[in-house]
Amino acid sequence: MRKLNILKTIVDILWIISILSAPLVTGIICSIIVDSSAFGIPIKINGFLYDKFNSDTKLVLIASMVSYLLLVYVIYIFKTILREFQKTKIFSSIVSNGFNKMGVILLISSLLTGVPTFLYSVLSKQKFELEIGLSPFLLMLCFGLFFMVLSEVFKIANTAKQENELTV
Repeated sequence: MRKLNILKTIVDILWIISILSAPLVTGIICSIIVDSSAFGIPIKINGFLYDKFNSDTKLVLIASMVSYLLLVYVIYIFKTILREFQKTKIFSSIVSNGFNKMGVILLISSLLTGVPTFLYSVLSKQKFELEIGLSPFLLMLCFGLFFMVLSEVFKIANTAKQENELTV
């Protein structure tokens, strides 16, 4: 139980930091979209440098902002799941539905981050780069699928628990 409390504390701190930084990130990206000439600072997102703010860059930044806000929502769902774990309601529908939501949102977020960045790299920079390693796109994609599988496992376990309670 101590590990759960440590995890819950870390997630709470991450939640507070992300809630405080979300308006800042949104404000900066909105100011770039509205008036990119006043903002001459290059931005690096997921290892990709954006130094020219044309319409393609603005679309990628919007997709990255939406992806960031979705990740903040994933942290909120994870907090809810951990709260259920602390109440020892491990096999509740909140947990299985939460894991499924987290998985779907992580898949959407990874696609919102990876696909526009790849297209921007190919179309704007006119270069095709293939990087081998652990990219945030692949990690979020894998975690999304993992949470969806974990959701199914919890649903099966919940069904088994209910059947076990009926057979006395």
